[in-house]
Amino acid sequence: VRSLLQNCVSPIPRIYKMAAPMFLALVAQFKPQMKYEIGVILNNIFLNMLASPMSSYMQKSMAVVILLKLCKDPQTIVELFLNFDCDISSEDKIFEAIIIQLEKVAQGRFMSEALMSPQNESALRLNALEALGHV
Repeated sequence: VRSLLQNCVSPIPRIYKMAAPMFLALVAQFKPQMKYEIGVILNNIFLNMLASPMSSYMQKSMAVVILLKLCKDPQTIVELFLNFDCDISSEDKIFEAIIIQLEKVAQGRFMSEALMSPQNESALRLNALEALGHV
């Protein structure tokens, strides 16, 4: 998990592009055993990438695609809601944070220091909207 965390925030696009499918495999295969770790990665890596003005278009795009793939799996999205948002002992409201970040991206209310072409911004917004449509 440590190397996955490091690779997901690598400044080298080729590395973080390889880390994303590993995260999705982790979610698919080890959800019950790695509940806490999945929450940490989602909250501290992918949701932070969307919220940070310092994230590149590629990082934001990867984060949105990861969230889109998670949202396409109804079982996963329900488990995120039940395991984090409904757990009174959990301070992390992962499902709520996912919805908030996707809404900001879909509406174009995300900040980015990186210059983004209109086509890239449109693709990012459409992917976020598609993810919201699956929830």
